Amino acid sequence: MRLNLLGEKSFNNKKILIIVIALVATIVIDISVVRINDLINKDFIPIQTRLILFSVNSSLCLLLQYFIIKQVRSLVRTDRLHGILRVRIFYLISLTSLCIMAALIGFMIFQQFSYSYFDTLLTMSIISISYGTGAALMILLSFLFFS
Repeated sequence: MRLNLLGEKSFNNKKILIIVIALVATIVIDISVVRINDLINKDFIPIQTRLILFSVNSSLCLLLQYFIIKQVRSLVRTDRLHGILRVRIFYLISLTSLCIMAALIGFMIFQQFSYSYFDTLLTMSIISISYGTGAALMILLSFLFFS
C-alpha cells in the first residue's frame, strides 16, 4: 500500500495478483485437460497419470487458495477498518472450510490410489462445504452491509 497525492490508500499488491493468476491458470489447465480427454480416446491418458494429475491439481489449488486467504488477511490487518468489519469471523470460516475440504480431498486421493475408487459421499461433502461456505460468507456480508 502506498499513499497517493490525496492521502488515500491505493491498492498495489502484486503478490495477491500473481497468486490469483496462478490459481486461474491452474483451473484453466485442468478444464483443458478434461475437455481434451473428452474429445480423444479415453485410454490415451492412463488411469495412474490421471490420478497424479488430479492429485497435483487439487493440491495446488488448495495451496493457492490458502495463500490467497493469508494475503487477504494480512491486507485487512493493516487497514484501519479492521475493528469495524469484524473480519476475524470471515477469516476463521474460510480457513476452517479450506482445512476441512483439504482433509476430504486428501482422503479422496488416498482412496483413489489405495482402492482405485472413491466414495461419492466425499464429493457431495466437498461440494456442500464449498457452496455452504460461499453462502454463509455472503449472508454475513449482507448483514454487515445492511446494518
